[in-house]
Amino acid sequence: MSGKGKHGAGRQREANSQQRAKGAPQLQRCPACKEMTLYWDKCTNQGVCLSPGCRLSTR
Repeated sequence: MSGKGKHGAGRQREANSQQRAKGAPQLQRCPACKEMTLYWDKCTNQGVCLSPGCRLSTR
């Protein structure tokens, strides 16, 4: 049996998911409603809250 086994494959999957997460938008705390529902829209250069009813929401 090799030294890598199942643990080596698990580490590779974790590294792959971390690489994908780097480019993904990260949620932040909204200053208006205090929920972790704010993301930064790079196109408009503004924060957008995903919480319904929040004043920073686009819904």
